[in-house]
Amino acid sequence: MKNLHFKPNCLLKVYTIVSILSINLVYGQGNKLAIHDLKIKAQESYLTADFSKALSYYHKLLKSDSTNSDYNYYIGYCYLKIGSSKSEATPYFERAILHSNRKKITISLYYLGVSYMYGHQLDKAIEAFKKYETAVKSNIGEILDANRQIAMCKNARYFMKYPRKVSITNPGAPLNSTSSDYAPLINIDNSSLVFTSQRKGSTGGYLNNNGEIYSDIYISKNNSGTWSKPKKISSIINSVNSETCVFLSGNSDELIYTKDDIYTNKLLLLSSTKRGKSFAKPTIFDLKYNIKCQANYVFITNNGETIFFASNQKGSCGANDIWKVTKDSTNVWGRQINLGPTVNTPYNEEAPFVTSDGKTLYFSSKGHNSLGGYDLFKSNQTDSGKWSKAVNLEYPINSTGNEIYYNISKDGTKSYFSSDRDGGLGGFDIYIIESKKEIAFKKMH
Repeated sequence: MKNLHFKPNCLLKVYTIVSILSINLVYGQGNKLAIHDLKIKAQESYLTADFSKALSYYHKLLKSDSTNSDYNYYIGYCYLKIGSSKSEATPYFERAILHSNRKKITISLYYLGVSYMYGHQLDKAIEAFKKYETAVKSNIGEILDANRQIAMCKNARYFMKYPRKVSITNPGAPLNSTSSDYAPLINIDNSSLVFTSQRKGSTGGYLNNNGEIYSDIYISKNNSGTWSKPKKISSIINSVNSETCVFLSGNSDELIYTKDDIYTNKLLLLSSTKRGKSFAKPTIFDLKYNIKCQANYVFITNNGETIFFASNQKGSCGANDIWKVTKDSTNVWGRQINLGPTVNTPYNEEAPFVTSDGKTLYFSSKGHNSLGGYDLFKSNQTDSGKWSKAVNLEYPINSTGNEIYYNISKDGTKSYFSSDRDGGLGGFDIYIIESKKEIAFKKMH
């Protein structure tokens, strides 16, 4: 899963290096061997992104020294990475700041702001980000980031004041797990859900940079509203690499997915067609459709004549943008077209979904008036063919966490998406929106 609320940060690296040096220094002064061993195990687990183990070790260490700024910081960071309630990180970052020197306080302030956001303590989050902004001084990139976080807090404060009336449920286990479950793709009659999961038992079992198991693609059956225990979709598709499903055709006979190759460090976009009950050997998807760039998500319209995809190729407004490519009257795929600034921003746009009439686009973005991280947005195609200014789906569909991978059932009464908001089972969970009046979402044909 994408590293959504965390960024490579020189301050974080400095914090880690200083902590390691302090461990060695304390040991050199004759600290107890048992404590030293725990510190080494905790730091090794943290540096190899095994945050569950690191969290356990640091909690044990905290019992020996409750005011230790390092222990408190790392516990807070681990909760943000893997916790089902990320706001649990808050008291640990608060204590880390209280007992830290100036250098260590800076990065703690940023993540304290993030944990306040997850816990809906928006005024405190704004205060933390303002202090962080002051602490980073002349670092323009960090200042802009802090300003963006503050803007999202203000957006959240507004939307949470006027919540939409909509029913959102977390189906819980076994569909969701304590690991991340995301990218839900519902089939044509709502009888099965294909999705991606980083739960235990994956084919490879390796950990990614977020400390989560490499993902596999699963399928779960809907039995009168009860979801069956998910099963891996196919050994032809799942591998020791990380697979993420991105598109399921209307009759479920084609699955498009990405494979993050751990050996070549390349992201491949693959397609596999179903033959009977089994999937065929996958082929490279983009070569057939004139997509001459690295696309990490695609959506094919019902008539098969337009493909929407996310890419950070040349010509993007900033980072990842939503693009499209259309088949012409001679059955040849044309040039790639950027959907423009009403949809795309200097931030990331991901995971396009288009209604069956081709006129309403749903997608995720870190830009526009997001409440925090990725939010879900929609845009309508005008009579001139242009796309209207993106509209936020608002709270409680969006949260101060991340919402991504929106998908609507064919009858238009249910929508599926993924979120890492507080209160889930762990990481990202799949959520279901039910709308009997169908006023919030465009009905599918």
